[in-house]
Amino acid sequence: MPPSNSNLNENSIITISKRFIKDKRAKELLLTKFDWNTPESLKIRSTIQAFNTHMSSCITPGKCFVIDESMNQWLGIGQEFKTLADHHTYCILQIDTVSDPKPKEYDSDEGMRKLTATVKRLVKPWFGTGRTVIADSWFGAPDITTMLTELGLYYIMQVAKRRYWPRGMPTTDVVEHTDNEPGSIFTMKNQQRGLLVTTFRHLKVKAFISSCGTTRLSGSCAVEHKGQIKQFARPAVVDEYEKHKVRLMLLTTLDII
Repeated sequence: MPPSNSNLNENSIITISKRFIKDKRAKELLLTKFDWNTPESLKIRSTIQAFNTHMSSCITPGKCFVIDESMNQWLGIGQEFKTLADHHTYCILQIDTVSDPKPKEYDSDEGMRKLTATVKRLVKPWFGTGRTVIADSWFGAPDITTMLTELGLYYIMQVAKRRYWPRGMPTTDVVEHTDNEPGSIFTMKNQQRGLLVTTFRHLKVKAFISSCGTTRLSGSCAVEHKGQIKQFARPAVVDEYEKHKVRLMLLTTLDII
C-alpha cells in the first residue's frame, strides 16, 4: 500500500525525546543501542561555544546572576544543561553541558569537582567584577563558595544539609536553633571568612549562606499557621534570594537551543 503522502518515506529517521517513551520495555531495548546521556551530535559543542562567546560580548549584565539547571532538547533528545542567567535583562548568558564525555576547561584542575568546574566556566567572563551569584542548594557547597570568593564574586545560596558547615561557627546545627514559629530567624557570622549564615522558617526551615546582604527585615510573606494567615517580614538576604530565584525559574525551563 503506497504512503498517503508522496513526500513521506517509511525509511526516514525520526528523533523523539525519552520523556515521550512511557513503555519500560521499550526504553530498555532502546538503551541497548543509544546512550541517552550523551549528545547525539558533537555539533552541540561548537553551538554552545559560539552562543557563550556571543552573549558575553554583546550584553552587559546587571549585578546579580542566577545559576540553575535547565532541561532542553537537542536533536529530539532531552538534555540537561547548567545555565547562568542575568536578572537584569532576563537573558541566559552562558550554557554548559552536563553529560558531554569530553573533558572541558578546569575539569582536570587538582581537587576540582565537575560541578565546581561547571560553575567556574559559567562565571568566567565576569571574574573580579564583584557581581553576586545566586543559586539553590544543588550548588551550595563549601568548595564552590570559596572559589567564588577567590574569583572576586559574591554569592547567596541555599543549603539543604541539616548539619551545617563551615567549621568555626558557634554552633553546627542551625535548624535546631531556629524557633518553631513561622517567621523565626537565626543567624551566625564568620568574621574571618566574611560568611553569613541565615536560617528562616516559612513552611519549613531554609538555610542560606552568603558573602553579602544583611539580616534586616525586608519585604513580606504569608503562611497559614494553626488555621490563621500569618504575615511577617523576612531577612533582606532571604528576600533577595527568593525574588531573584523565582523570577528566573520559568526562564531556565525554556528551549534555549
